[in-house]
Amino acid sequence: MRPFRLSVLLAVPFVLGFGSALAEEAAAVETRVTEVTVFADRARVTREGEAALTGAPQRIRFADLPSWLDESSVRVRLAGPAAGEVLDVVVETTFLAETDDAAVREAEAAVREVQDQMRVIEDRTRVLQAQQVEAIRVFTMDKFPKDAAARPVDVDEYRQVVAFLSESLTELNDRRRELDLERRALQPELSARQRRLQEIQQRARLEKKHVEALVRGAEAGAAAVQLVYQLPGTTWEPRHEARVTGDNGQVAVHSFAAVTQTTGEDWTDVAITFSTRSPDEAMTIPELTTMLVGRDVTVAAPRPAASKSSWDSANRRFVAVNALVYNLRNEDVREQAAYADNWNRQVVVQQRVQARFEEIRKRGTTALFRGEGRVTVRADGREVRVPVGRLEVDADLATVAVPSVSLNAVNTALIRNAGDQPLLPGTMALFRDGDFLGSTEVEFVAPGETFALFMGLADEIKVSRTLDRRQSSANWTGSRRRIRVLFSIELDNLGGSPRVVDLKDQIPVSENRDIRVTDVALDPRARPDDQGMVVWKVELAPGARRQVQVGYTVDYPRDYLAQRAAAPQAEGLPASPTYRLDRQLMELEANF
Repeated sequence: MRPFRLSVLLAVPFVLGFGSALAEEAAAVETRVTEVTVFADRARVTREGEAALTGAPQRIRFADLPSWLDESSVRVRLAGPAAGEVLDVVVETTFLAETDDAAVREAEAAVREVQDQMRVIEDRTRVLQAQQVEAIRVFTMDKFPKDAAARPVDVDEYRQVVAFLSESLTELNDRRRELDLERRALQPELSARQRRLQEIQQRARLEKKHVEALVRGAEAGAAAVQLVYQLPGTTWEPRHEARVTGDNGQVAVHSFAAVTQTTGEDWTDVAITFSTRSPDEAMTIPELTTMLVGRDVTVAAPRPAASKSSWDSANRRFVAVNALVYNLRNEDVREQAAYADNWNRQVVVQQRVQARFEEIRKRGTTALFRGEGRVTVRADGREVRVPVGRLEVDADLATVAVPSVSLNAVNTALIRNAGDQPLLPGTMALFRDGDFLGSTEVEFVAPGETFALFMGLADEIKVSRTLDRRQSSANWTGSRRRIRVLFSIELDNLGGSPRVVDLKDQIPVSENRDIRVTDVALDPRARPDDQGMVVWKVELAPGARRQVQVGYTVDYPRDYLAQRAAAPQAEGLPASPTYRLDRQLMELEANF
């Protein structure tokens, strides 16, 4: 098969003077979606079909496409023995239904008919309410006070009056309930007629797109035809699973693309690809502009690319009418509600994914993943997970304890991305020997980079960290404060097999000349790094206990912490080393 030839871009009405081709009705081409590339905010759809070419200029037509397709992205290609060339391509817009004034008037009359019946019921209800109020008023405010003032009250007489009033009110309430039942019986019919009126009014404003191409075959015969376009209404998000089996560190990392789409077209048995690239980036050529210094000038803002404007227009149409089109096709109220929920979730995911992919692009990197096999994704917004990669490696398993942060020792797996694809930011579900451990978030991991995963608690390792008060002290010398601390860390192996624990602790690091950290004492001896971090590999036999000590002295101005507490904190300060040291000093002072 000959390679596909790129079509001419969209143009205004057909040119080149092909009178006979213009006079003939365009031949309809039946197509199906065969390939889709999903970006963070759109999809590039490829449809394929077959056209009978005559060898002379002729028009072919692709009908009933979503009204929100991006017109500037439309391409037509030909292939096969009869393939020739695409001379011109145009996009046409038609309405789903012509405006029918008679149908609108009929639907409006049907709505008014039920509304009139509802108003009659409401009027009768108000009359009954007035009768109840009047009956009570006459008895309580008129008859009874006058009778009581004019003559002795006859108890039997008033008992009869009260009974009569009660019977009358009961009868009125029964009639009100009957009216309520009539109103409830009419409400579904009114809602149905209102929906019918709204549908007639809205259908007249809904559009469909059609693509017509002027082609000339190299010879008479059948030719394969491709129609390519972009449209909004879809997104995808990376998901991962890490499965560790046995104690030898074998890890299988499965990567998926969680895709949802509400494009208006089902993708049935398609080849699907996922990209982190922004299609807009490929639509402009980067250029330098004059760098002017020292002179007041006004520089005109760059004009938006035509393709960008076309995409914005397509996206606005999608947001405006997509849900309406779905509801017209699916009258089930539950399905309509589910679609609305799916659409809202898709918007949230799309915003999150666009931000993540933008961070990837800042690295000067984009990634393309091909889905395994052929996939079906319905246009109902429901999520479909598509496998896009698998990595099997031997990980370095370790047990880590950081008692200054947590008294739980944890199992970890250090994994090197030995594949040829990056690991994208996303949620990773963790499994060990088939047991689900939980989920974590992973950042971008390029090929060759390493990352660590939490693989559950090491329950057989008991950890404690206490301040040895006998060898710790706090005192003042003039205007300065001096704190000497010694922390004792104990590790116990409660299990029945030997374990090696990576024990991590730290000493303060000062970036202030008024604060001095001295007399560092580490037992066993170790060398802190430039961030003050210390790591020991502690070997524990079954039932064994090991002790590690961390000691140091901090000397600083007596009023330092009070001044720091009163000083305004700049945005982002909590991440600074100075802030961490302040927190450590506050915690130390709290122990004395």
